[in-house]
Amino acid sequence: TAAYGNMLPSAFLNTPRHGVLNIHPSLLPKYRGAAPVQRAVQDGVATTGVSVAFSVLKCDAGPIFLQEETAVLEDEQAPELLDRLFKQGAQLLVGNMQRVWSGEAAQLAQQQVEAEATHAAKVRRAQWMSSKCLQQCYCGCSKIATVPEY
Repeated sequence: TAAYGNMLPSAFLNTPRHGVLNIHPSLLPKYRGAAPVQRAVQDGVATTGVSVAFSVLKCDAGPIFLQEETAVLEDEQAPELLDRLFKQGAQLLVGNMQRVWSGEAAQLAQQQVEAEATHAAKVRRAQWMSSKCLQQCYCGCSKIATVPEY
């Protein structure tokens, strides 16, 4: 799954023999949730990354099979970074499918450290329109790019 936005039912999660894998555009357990890239950009992080993790009933909390770090480019906005991270994650997953099919992925996957988890809530229009967000936007220091339509 990638950018699905809803919780998958356990009947779905239990169907594939080797599990369901999720490409998540952050270095889990940081930035779990609906807006990991937007929140990372808002926080001004210099590096982020992508995680390939097994899907579980809790949002973005499954065991991590693969992770890859990347720098946030100086003028990169959230939409471009999100696109780059999903491409990076897809390549990472496709390059390791043999390990998934052999069952090795499930054996190697590491549980996330709950104490290190952070939540990346959806960016709401009211938040975007707050004075801080407007100041960041009009001063040129915001990289979130566009006002969300929520």
